[in-house]
Amino acid sequence: MLVVLMVVISRSYGYRGADIEVMRGVAVHQTTGNHPKITLRDLDSGRLKQLDSKLLRPSDLFRKAQGKEIELSFVGSSILHCKVEGVDLCSPMCLSGNECEEWASAKETRKARLFVFMWLTVAVVSHVMLMMNSRRHPRSL
Repeated sequence: MLVVLMVVISRSYGYRGADIEVMRGVAVHQTTGNHPKITLRDLDSGRLKQLDSKLLRPSDLFRKAQGKEIELSFVGSSILHCKVEGVDLCSPMCLSGNECEEWASAKETRKARLFVFMWLTVAVVSHVMLMMNSRRHPRSL
């Protein structure tokens, strides 16, 4: 258990000190899942870039953006803010690289604490059940 907490605490998410970039493009592909991703074709260079939604509040952004012009800011490969055809469609959980690093770390730490709490709860309940069972059925020598 302690190892899980130590790994989470020492993990870096790559946002600290990262610059926030801005891009205009057309959404050409999307994926679904816990952290949907969108592939954009940059309007200036024509290059493709895939970005994820780890730092966004849940939104149906990608469905609305398919084939449309989208302007967004991102840090690393995670979208911070976006506009589809000039309309704000997503709001960020953080506003700078350092703030995003702290937010991601806090989120993972909460998950690790929940895991440890659940594991300890199962261990305590199992122990109590074993003690109750041994009192009901004492061993005979």
